[in-house]
Amino acid sequence: MDPARQDATADVVRTYQVFARREARGRSPAYEALAEAAAADPGIMRFVASLPPAKRQPSLLFAAARYLLGVPAEPGSLRVLVRWLSCLVWPDEGDRAERLAAAIASARRAPPRVVKGDLLTGLPALVAEGLTVVARDDQALGYADSHGTWLRWLG
Repeated sequence: MDPARQDATADVVRTYQVFARREARGRSPAYEALAEAAAADPGIMRFVASLPPAKRQPSLLFAAARYLLGVPAEPGSLRVLVRWLSCLVWPDEGDRAERLAAAIASARRAPPRVVKGDLLTGLPALVAEGLTVVARDDQALGYADSHGTWLRWLG
């Protein structure tokens, strides 16, 4: 393995170890154990190190794994979206699961307007309508930010 790749892998191992100790410990025993197990697995760490730096975060890997294990890639209905959102709640975080359940109940009582489209071309028109804009995917704004355009739309 070349030295640069070795350094990247070592950095990812440290990131997962720190995540286990500082982020997950006391908050989610399941994610703590997953982060420790991932950090100890050279194959997983090499795979994660091969990803772009912005895609190497433990919580993103764990959410992606849960998403791939049971939720379709294109949430089109509230039922599918509910399952997808449930995958994003860390294990052992009962209060977050309860808040999600309350939000889902509210959305069922008064369904929000959902607009499917391109964030970079469609968002300005929605903002101009005076709508409250909510990005369904927290990674979406990171991609938009790479174009340097979304911040001015959100004012």
